[in-house]
Amino acid sequence: MDSNNNQPTPLIVRGTVIRVLSVQEGVSKAGKAWRKGAFVIETDGQYPRTICFNIWNNRIDEYALTEGDFVEVRFDVERRDRLQRLQGRPDSSSCA
Repeated sequence: MDSNNNQPTPLIVRGTVIRVLSVQEGVSKAGKAWRKGAFVIETDGQYPRTICFNIWNNRIDEYALTEGDFVEVRFDVERRDRLQRLQGRPDSSSCA
């Protein structure tokens, strides 16, 4: 936890963007428009990992990722209980 604002400290991973997925758009039940994009990175090292991240709304345009970009992603892992099954997904909070 961050001692200043009681927020969890984000996890950090670095890697190369190997795929940028299509942006999905919709409208929430509350009538708000939303956009969701996703990108896949491959980490460096002896045992590279492939990780897919979601990126939301204005951050899609803010980061404008392209394949081949080397990035550092700060993210939180979110867990939700749905139909007695746990679902987790990494949502990026920043990308540089």
